[in-house]
Amino acid sequence: GEAFKFDLRCWALLVGGGEAALDAYAHEPCYARLCSRPFALDDATLGDPCAHLSNLAVQKRGPGRVDEAALMRTQEALEARLGGAWERTVAPKIRRIVATLARCALQHASPRGRSFELLGVDVVLDTNLQPWLLECNLSPALARRSDDQSRRIDAMLRGALRRTVDVWFPFTAEAPRHDDGWRKVASLPAPPPPLKRARAADLSVAGVGLRGDDLLARDASVGPLAAWKALRAWWPEALARRRAALCRRNVAATFIQTLRRCQLARRLRYRLGVLRAWRRNRAAARVQARARVGPRRRRLRDLRRAAA
Repeated sequence: GEAFKFDLRCWALLVGGGEAALDAYAHEPCYARLCSRPFALDDATLGDPCAHLSNLAVQKRGPGRVDEAALMRTQEALEARLGGAWERTVAPKIRRIVATLARCALQHASPRGRSFELLGVDVVLDTNLQPWLLECNLSPALARRSDDQSRRIDAMLRGALRRTVDVWFPFTAEAPRHDDGWRKVASLPAPPPPLKRARAADLSVAGVGLRGDDLLARDASVGPLAAWKALRAWWPEALARRRAALCRRNVAATFIQTLRRCQLARRLRYRLGVLRAWRRNRAAARVQARARVGPRRRRLRDLRRAAA
């Protein structure tokens, strides 16, 4: 039949402030999230996210209506399909992944008392049933997409609170039950404090003063051949630096001249435009004035003829 790509969403709990600096728990059972389209590696489906990304948020954005509950499988269904390989191979390696995550987090964190973090760990399986860490999510989504998942999320959260808040405030709390799905996978001690930087020892320098006569004597002891070798070694490097400086100066001068010419051309175009607009306005004003004067002259001429 058709094969569908999937990943496993597992919950992990990191608790600080107990006997150890950090306790790591893995929750079982987990659940699988399937893609809505069959898996294939041909050119037609290689860029299809609905066939390669099993995230439910990605599947909802695909074409057509997607039933999220139909894209989820329970751990019991996976165990029935895999047989004893789940408890023998997959589950221990997932717990090892969570323990390794806790060790990595402890290296860059400062555990505090009465603190915890709930994580969503996504794992994929290869053809040899080898789990591979896909990503680790802070504040994992707890959307209730089915009645079965709702019951699992409630049980998971109740177990997490029994192992954290109820332990820290045990006046009316129940003792943590061992059938709540949480299993301790690591109990890590506090990392050693960072090594302090060693202070540098006091530095003392003893020197001897040089007088002007001694410097002149040292300069006189240098022969002309040694001075010529030093000059010959220094001159090509100094000449190259001089040429580089002149080149940079010429480039800068050319750029400044070009910039000034562009500015002058822009100003000239602006002034020519203003002059042309003024001339057009002046010609239009003359035409309008002639148009107004013509009827007046005709009326005056008619009045004079009538008076004569």
